[in-house]
Amino acid sequence: MRSFLSSLLFASLSFVLLQDNISEASKKVRNGACSLPDQPVVTIGYLLYDFGFTTKGEPTTDIEEWLGIVRKRATRMLQYHRVNIKLENSNVTQLGREMSSKLGNWTSGGPTVNPYTVLRHIKDLMGRDSPDIVCLVTQVPLTVYTYGFGSYEQLCGNAVPMFLTYNKTDVNDTGDHFGLIIINSLNIFNFYTWDQLSEVKKYEYFSNCSVQRFKQEWF
Repeated sequence: MRSFLSSLLFASLSFVLLQDNISEASKKVRNGACSLPDQPVVTIGYLLYDFGFTTKGEPTTDIEEWLGIVRKRATRMLQYHRVNIKLENSNVTQLGREMSSKLGNWTSGGPTVNPYTVLRHIKDLMGRDSPDIVCLVTQVPLTVYTYGFGSYEQLCGNAVPMFLTYNKTDVNDTGDHFGLIIINSLNIFNFYTWDQLSEVKKYEYFSNCSVQRFKQEWF
Protein backbone atom coordinates (compact mmCIF):
# COMPACT_ATOMS: atom_id res chain seq x y z
CA MET A 1 0.00 0.00 0.00
CA ARG A 2 2.85 2.39 0.82
CA SER A 3 4.28 1.61 -2.61
CA PHE A 4 1.08 2.66 -4.34
CA LEU A 5 0.69 5.84 -2.34
CA SER A 6 4.26 6.82 -3.09
CA SER A 7 3.41 6.66 -6.77
CA LEU A 8 0.66 9.20 -6.26
CA LEU A 9 3.02 11.52 -4.44
CA PHE A 10 5.98 11.07 -6.81
CA ALA A 11 8.04 10.12 -3.79
CA SER A 12 10.64 8.39 -5.91
CA LEU A 13 11.22 11.42 -8.17
CA SER A 14 13.39 14.47 -7.53
CA PHE A 15 10.63 17.04 -7.98
CA VAL A 16 9.13 19.68 -5.74
CA LEU A 17 5.53 18.77 -4.98
CA LEU A 18 3.21 21.69 -5.68
CA GLN A 19 -0.16 20.11 -5.15
CA ASP A 20 -1.61 16.93 -3.74
CA ASN A 21 -4.25 16.50 -6.43
CA ILE A 22 -4.73 12.78 -5.97
CA SER A 23 -7.38 11.54 -8.37
CA GLU A 24 -10.83 10.72 -7.06
CA ALA A 25 -10.53 7.04 -7.95
CA SER A 26 -7.17 6.88 -6.21
CA LYS A 27 -8.63 8.48 -3.09
CA LYS A 28 -11.37 5.86 -2.98
CA VAL A 29 -8.87 3.04 -3.31
CA ARG A 30 -6.57 4.57 -0.72
CA ASN A 31 -9.46 4.88 1.72
CA GLY A 32 -10.40 1.24 1.26
CA ALA A 33 -13.42 1.56 -1.01
CA CYS A 34 -13.90 -1.79 -2.70
CA SER A 35 -15.61 -0.59 -5.84
CA LEU A 36 -13.97 0.89 -8.91
CA PRO A 37 -15.46 3.09 -11.64
CA ASP A 38 -17.16 1.35 -14.54
CA GLN A 39 -14.29 2.53 -16.72
CA PRO A 40 -10.67 1.58 -16.04
CA VAL A 41 -8.66 4.46 -14.58
CA VAL A 42 -5.39 5.78 -16.03
CA THR A 43 -3.52 8.27 -13.82
CA ILE A 44 -1.46 11.17 -15.16
CA GLY A 45 1.26 13.10 -13.33
CA TYR A 46 2.50 16.39 -14.78
CA LEU A 47 5.97 17.95 -14.53
CA LEU A 48 6.05 21.71 -15.15
CA TYR A 49 9.10 23.45 -16.60
CA ASP A 50 9.65 27.22 -16.67
CA PHE A 51 6.34 28.17 -15.09
CA GLY A 52 6.03 30.92 -12.50
CA PHE A 53 4.84 30.10 -8.99
CA THR A 54 3.42 32.05 -6.07
CA THR A 55 4.96 32.08 -2.61
CA LYS A 56 2.47 29.36 -1.71
CA GLY A 57 3.89 27.10 -4.41
CA GLU A 58 0.94 27.51 -6.77
CA PRO A 59 1.37 28.08 -10.53
CA THR A 60 0.85 31.70 -11.52
CA THR A 61 -0.70 30.69 -14.84
CA ASP A 62 -4.03 29.00 -15.43
CA ILE A 63 -2.20 25.71 -15.98
CA GLU A 64 -4.69 23.70 -13.90
CA GLU A 65 -7.60 24.86 -16.03
CA TRP A 66 -5.53 24.18 -19.15
CA LEU A 67 -4.66 20.66 -18.00
CA GLY A 68 -8.33 20.02 -17.27
CA ILE A 69 -9.32 21.00 -20.81
CA VAL A 70 -6.50 18.91 -22.27
CA ARG A 71 -7.68 15.89 -20.28
CA LYS A 72 -11.29 16.32 -21.41
CA ARG A 73 -10.33 16.67 -25.06
CA ALA A 74 -8.03 13.65 -24.82
CA THR A 75 -10.87 11.65 -23.27
CA ARG A 76 -13.15 12.67 -26.14
CA MET A 77 -10.55 11.52 -28.67
CA LEU A 78 -10.22 8.18 -26.88
CA GLN A 79 -13.98 7.72 -26.86
CA TYR A 80 -14.08 8.49 -30.60
CA HIS A 81 -11.80 5.48 -31.06
CA ARG A 82 -14.00 3.46 -28.66
CA VAL A 83 -11.38 3.40 -25.93
CA ASN A 84 -13.46 4.11 -22.84
CA ILE A 85 -11.04 4.82 -20.03
CA LYS A 86 -11.15 7.41 -17.27
CA LEU A 87 -8.16 9.76 -17.35
CA GLU A 88 -7.48 11.30 -13.96
CA ASN A 89 -4.93 14.02 -13.28
CA SER A 90 -2.93 12.93 -10.25
CA ASN A 91 -0.21 15.46 -9.43
CA VAL A 92 1.23 18.72 -10.69
CA THR A 93 4.90 19.11 -9.78
CA GLN A 94 7.74 21.47 -10.52
CA LEU A 95 10.65 19.98 -12.41
CA GLY A 96 13.86 19.58 -10.44
CA ARG A 97 16.90 21.80 -10.88
CA GLU A 98 19.12 19.35 -12.77
CA MET A 99 16.56 18.52 -15.45
CA SER A 100 15.51 22.18 -15.65
CA SER A 101 19.10 23.10 -16.44
CA LYS A 102 19.16 20.62 -19.31
CA LEU A 103 15.90 21.92 -20.71
CA GLY A 104 17.22 25.47 -20.47
CA ASN A 105 20.10 24.55 -22.73
CA TRP A 106 17.79 22.76 -25.15
CA THR A 107 15.22 25.56 -25.48
CA SER A 108 17.91 28.16 -26.15
CA GLY A 109 18.51 26.55 -29.54
CA GLY A 110 14.88 26.40 -30.61
CA PRO A 111 12.75 23.27 -31.18
CA THR A 112 15.63 21.13 -32.43
CA VAL A 113 15.89 18.42 -29.78
CA ASN A 114 15.41 14.78 -30.72
CA PRO A 115 12.01 13.84 -29.20
CA TYR A 116 13.35 10.48 -28.05
CA THR A 117 16.10 12.27 -26.14
CA VAL A 118 13.44 14.17 -24.21
CA LEU A 119 11.50 10.97 -23.49
CA ARG A 120 14.65 9.21 -22.34
CA HIS A 121 15.45 11.97 -19.85
CA ILE A 122 11.90 11.92 -18.49
CA LYS A 123 12.12 8.15 -18.14
CA ASP A 124 15.44 8.42 -16.29
CA LEU A 125 13.69 10.51 -13.64
CA MET A 126 10.75 8.17 -13.25
CA GLY A 127 10.53 5.66 -10.44
CA ARG A 128 9.02 2.20 -10.42
CA ASP A 129 5.91 3.53 -8.69
CA SER A 130 5.18 6.50 -10.92
CA PRO A 131 1.67 7.26 -12.25
CA ASP A 132 0.65 5.48 -15.44
CA ILE A 133 1.62 8.50 -17.54
CA VAL A 134 4.31 11.05 -16.65
CA CYS A 135 3.91 14.14 -18.82
CA LEU A 136 6.37 17.02 -19.04
CA VAL A 137 4.76 20.38 -19.87
CA THR A 138 6.90 23.22 -21.26
CA GLN A 139 6.16 26.79 -22.27
CA VAL A 140 7.93 26.49 -25.64
CA PRO A 141 8.26 23.54 -28.05
CA LEU A 142 11.29 21.34 -27.48
CA THR A 143 11.03 19.49 -30.77
CA VAL A 144 9.47 19.76 -34.22
CA TYR A 145 6.40 18.09 -32.67
CA THR A 146 5.07 21.40 -31.41
CA TYR A 147 2.00 20.01 -29.65
CA GLY A 148 3.88 17.19 -27.97
CA PHE A 149 5.13 13.65 -28.31
CA GLY A 150 4.94 10.33 -26.51
CA SER A 151 6.56 6.96 -26.12
CA TYR A 152 5.27 3.92 -27.94
CA GLU A 153 5.79 1.81 -24.83
CA GLN A 154 2.65 0.00 -23.81
CA LEU A 155 0.52 1.83 -21.30
CA CYS A 156 0.14 0.06 -17.96
CA GLY A 157 3.24 -2.02 -18.60
CA ASN A 158 5.45 0.66 -17.08
CA ALA A 159 4.93 4.36 -16.63
CA VAL A 160 4.90 5.99 -20.06
CA PRO A 161 6.78 9.29 -20.62
CA MET A 162 5.17 12.02 -22.73
CA PHE A 163 5.52 15.76 -23.19
CA LEU A 164 3.23 18.62 -24.22
CA THR A 165 3.66 22.31 -25.03
CA TYR A 166 1.50 24.75 -23.07
CA ASN A 167 -0.45 26.95 -25.46
CA LYS A 168 -3.66 28.69 -24.42
CA THR A 169 -4.72 29.37 -28.00
CA ASP A 170 -4.36 25.77 -29.17
CA VAL A 171 -5.52 23.99 -26.03
CA ASN A 172 -8.21 21.99 -27.85
CA ASP A 173 -5.80 20.82 -30.53
CA THR A 174 -3.25 19.97 -27.86
CA GLY A 175 -5.83 17.88 -26.02
CA ASP A 176 -6.82 16.05 -29.20
CA HIS A 177 -3.16 15.36 -29.90
CA PHE A 178 -2.64 14.13 -26.35
CA GLY A 179 -5.47 11.67 -26.87
CA LEU A 180 -3.78 10.35 -30.01
CA ILE A 181 -0.48 10.01 -28.14
CA ILE A 182 -2.22 7.92 -25.49
CA ILE A 183 -3.89 5.79 -28.17
CA ASN A 184 -0.47 5.14 -29.72
CA SER A 185 0.75 3.84 -26.37
CA LEU A 186 -2.04 1.24 -26.22
CA ASN A 187 -0.55 -0.89 -29.00
CA ILE A 188 -4.00 -1.54 -30.45
CA PHE A 189 -3.20 -2.45 -34.03
CA ASN A 190 -6.71 -3.30 -35.19
CA PHE A 191 -9.52 -1.16 -33.83
CA TYR A 192 -12.16 -3.35 -35.44
CA THR A 193 -10.88 -6.31 -33.42
CA TRP A 194 -10.73 -4.09 -30.35
CA ASP A 195 -14.32 -2.99 -30.86
CA GLN A 196 -15.46 -6.63 -30.97
CA LEU A 197 -14.02 -7.39 -27.54
CA SER A 198 -16.38 -7.66 -24.59
CA GLU A 199 -16.37 -4.85 -22.03
CA VAL A 200 -14.80 -7.27 -19.54
CA LYS A 201 -11.90 -7.98 -21.90
CA LYS A 202 -11.41 -4.28 -22.58
CA TYR A 203 -11.34 -3.59 -18.84
CA GLU A 204 -8.81 -6.37 -18.32
CA TYR A 205 -6.52 -4.72 -20.87
CA PHE A 206 -5.91 -1.98 -18.28
CA SER A 207 -5.72 -4.29 -15.27
CA ASN A 208 -2.06 -3.45 -14.69
CA CYS A 209 -2.61 0.30 -14.45
CA SER A 210 -1.91 1.58 -10.95
CA VAL A 211 -5.46 1.93 -9.59
CA GLN A 212 -6.68 -1.41 -10.93
CA ARG A 213 -3.45 -3.18 -9.92
CA PHE A 214 -3.61 -1.87 -6.38
CA LYS A 215 -7.20 -2.99 -6.06
CA GLN A 216 -6.31 -6.51 -7.16
CA GLU A 217 -3.38 -6.72 -4.76
CA TRP A 218 -5.11 -5.40 -1.66
CA PHE A 219 -8.81 -6.26 -1.92
